[in-house]
Amino acid sequence: MTAARSSIARGNRLYPLSYALASMRSYPFRALSLAITLSLGVSLVGAVLIWADTGIQVSVNTYFDDSPFQMYVEEPNVDFSQVSQFLQSSDLIDSTYKVRSTVGLAYGTYLSDSVKYGLDTPAYSEGIKDCQVFFVDDDFLDVAQSAFSVEGRFALAPGEVLVSTQFIEYAHDVFGIPLTLNSSLDVELLTRAPIVGQDPLDHLGRVSIRNLRIVGIYEIEGYNSLLEEAYPSIMRSNYDYINFDQPVLGIRDSIMIRSDAVASDVLSTIDETGFFPTGLFVRASGKGLIAAGPDKIADNLLTLKARVEQMYNAEVLGLSEIMFLQNVVDTYVNTMPLISLNLPLFILALFLSVFAADTFMSARKGEVSALRSKGASSAQIYTIFITEAVVMAILSIAIGLFLSIVFSALIPSATSFLTFDWTTYDFYIANVVIRPLSIFYTLVFCIVPPLLFIIGSARRATRTEIGSLLVESSESIGEGGEARGFTIGISLGLLVMVVVSAVFFAPHPILLTMELGFGTISWFFIAYNSSHVLRRAFARLTARFAFLLGEKTQIAAGNLRMRKGRIVPLMVVLALTLSSTVAFPVQADTYQADLHKEVRYSIGADLRVSTLQKPFSFNATIESYPGVNDAMAVLQTYAHFGIDTISIEAVDPMEYLKIAYFDATSFNGEDPEEVLTRLVTTENGILLSQYQADRWNRTVGDTINLEIGARSGTVVVTFEIVGIVHSAPGFGYAAATEIPPSRVGAGFGYQLPDGFGLANIDYVSQETDILTTDLFLADLVCITDQDMLLRALNDLSGVTAVTPDEFDLTEHSFATALFLSTVEGLFSIGFVLSLILSMFSLTLFLGSIVRERRRDYAILRAVGASRQQVIRTVLSEFTGIILASLTLSLILGTVFGFIMSVIIFSMSPFSRVLTPSMVFPIGFLTIVVIFELAFMIIGSYFPAREASKTDPAIVLRNL
Repeated sequence: MTAARSSIARGNRLYPLSYALASMRSYPFRALSLAITLSLGVSLVGAVLIWADTGIQVSVNTYFDDSPFQMYVEEPNVDFSQVSQFLQSSDLIDSTYKVRSTVGLAYGTYLSDSVKYGLDTPAYSEGIKDCQVFFVDDDFLDVAQSAFSVEGRFALAPGEVLVSTQFIEYAHDVFGIPLTLNSSLDVELLTRAPIVGQDPLDHLGRVSIRNLRIVGIYEIEGYNSLLEEAYPSIMRSNYDYINFDQPVLGIRDSIMIRSDAVASDVLSTIDETGFFPTGLFVRASGKGLIAAGPDKIADNLLTLKARVEQMYNAEVLGLSEIMFLQNVVDTYVNTMPLISLNLPLFILALFLSVFAADTFMSARKGEVSALRSKGASSAQIYTIFITEAVVMAILSIAIGLFLSIVFSALIPSATSFLTFDWTTYDFYIANVVIRPLSIFYTLVFCIVPPLLFIIGSARRATRTEIGSLLVESSESIGEGGEARGFTIGISLGLLVMVVVSAVFFAPHPILLTMELGFGTISWFFIAYNSSHVLRRAFARLTARFAFLLGEKTQIAAGNLRMRKGRIVPLMVVLALTLSSTVAFPVQADTYQADLHKEVRYSIGADLRVSTLQKPFSFNATIESYPGVNDAMAVLQTYAHFGIDTISIEAVDPMEYLKIAYFDATSFNGEDPEEVLTRLVTTENGILLSQYQADRWNRTVGDTINLEIGARSGTVVVTFEIVGIVHSAPGFGYAAATEIPPSRVGAGFGYQLPDGFGLANIDYVSQETDILTTDLFLADLVCITDQDMLLRALNDLSGVTAVTPDEFDLTEHSFATALFLSTVEGLFSIGFVLSLILSMFSLTLFLGSIVRERRRDYAILRAVGASRQQVIRTVLSEFTGIILASLTLSLILGTVFGFIMSVIIFSMSPFSRVLTPSMVFPIGFLTIVVIFELAFMIIGSYFPAREASKTDPAIVLRNL
């Protein structure tokens, strides 16, 4: 009997669990609202942490997908079998490939033995088309294919050959034969190099290969890759009657045949006496490099490179590839501080989750007293709340982690604000990396605080006397003694500190965190104080419109004035979430517009064409394409003045004025037409930067002698300074010292590193005897199929064309592309989550307010108010809250959007040439605001209708 009484006193141990589950079934919206609110916070924090973990792994994997080889071992006397065995014994190396090459003569079987040949002779004049012949196998082709663009297939069967685009063009020049896929090709292999200069063909080990079928035409991607570094073109006058050099041989003027197409003794002869040294390509292991430490990739590969050079007395190329791989990884590491861009939203999610927990508990006060009056023990009530909190926490963790994975792939796949590349998205989803430590941080930040708040509130509730909470208490009417003047002053001071530090101090992760932290504090302070002001303002406005909306609006106005305990926190949450939906588009669109402007200025014109050395007359070839209005050659050379070096960019000034995109800052505020007119009327005129003019003690009107690179050596040329240039379209800053510091520099690779001077092309060409160039700028007509034009130009051998609209940012500046993608992705996610949080906060908190004021609504019904009158009263109050919050959010969002834009400008990995712009997306934000307003007013109707259903007899029976 005693044991039974003790059990009854303690209560049934399963009762708390049973009651908690029954409560969640009875009020699913209340439980799900809290769980989903918590899960949104989890998804926000978890998404950026999961993306950070995935980024490094993906960056390395992507690099190895695009870059076949990382090192190239070259030395005539090296035993490559030993080198290969040593390298493959390392966990850092995946595979090695031995490649031989020699000279081949296209259709050379008809040449007599007495014909002489040498690498430096003008062979094309004699009807000889030479090329570099590579002996490859299937394994090499499979790996190397990612470095080439290919027409046809990049694989070989017996009797087949792969040829380069440049080889086909040169063969057509020599023989007039248009080679295409499935054409037949005869090749005369030369297996012995001449001892000196040139030798007859019968001394060069002729080996004939006939009837090779062309199955693939390839062009190596980009410039300065390891393949091109291993097999560079040589510059040669191919015709004895043309006085400029053209690039021949190397990987760009080559063919590939199978290694088993010739006998093994022929390959041995090539190894010993061939024209080019045999080499060993080395492919590193991404998995091994990551396992050894992402931050030590370059160190580990450089150490291995040094050991090979020391042990085998070999030359190992690939430093640029190794450093590029490390830079790719470091780029992801350097973008990690961008996570803090959403710091305000992180804190907002935490604030909202705690507020949601408070709302969840405040609605249960009467329920606690009812349970106590029915005999439930304090331990049982405490366990009920703990059980509900744990169940909702588990549910929110599950939903939040799922959303984290979904959102994490959106960050790197963003192409612009709220626009995503879904192919990239699928790739990141398939390669997602989830670390337990990241999950732990997410839970600590997003789940533990509200959970602790619920537990604390539950413990306080269990100590309440029975029946004490059955009678509702009125909220204090007083406004309190908040030191609003002090907090507003602090807020404005913090904003000034944020803007000054972003504009005048170099970006640093610690400084960035401080800027965002101060800005967030200011944001919260202003939202809180402004909510008080706007609440009273809309209360007065509601009262004044009583003659239109009815006398019941006086009650709504009174509630807005008096009920600050719930209304102010709700307005703060709405103002913060809604202002985020305004700030994120402002930030994203401003940065996107600024980046486009920088790209346009860096490219310099509608069309930029980079080539191997071409005669100036190549501009006529460019102009022959549909859509090209005018083209201009740019002669580029170097100049010395004492120990200083600059580039000389020689142009046709009037053509440059017509073609290029100039800015007001280009010539320090002077009109570009006036400056370039002075240049064109002075044959030996030059435009220098102010830094160069001051350093060389020269001014406008003075002459200066510069030692300039010419076709043969250098020549001294006298120039007259006719103006000052600060920056120029297509060339960047005119003085290297004016380039602001950044991780990747200015101009997306187009910035001239030593600065430059602008001169007249005719004069410089005459003085230097330079008749070729590798750069052309062109103007396009308004309606041009840019994609078709670029494809046509890029199909030409050794030609790369780009326009601002078709600019591939990833190819030119991976760090900037990743920065942009991360910024746009974070802002897109932040915008969507802010919008969702505002909707949930409204529905959750308005429902809570209605439940807490059931006595007020019962009194209204008891004194004669109809249901429609109660609905109008509650709806007018809630509409006032929404309008006040929306008004505040527009102001806060605009201000903080522009302030955050300043911070983002300071964080950019590239140095800007132009003044940053500011953009306010009026059209987009108008749609967003109208949608939010309509949704919230409609959403507030349902709590108002719930209030109208209050039964006075039930609610007021305890009075």
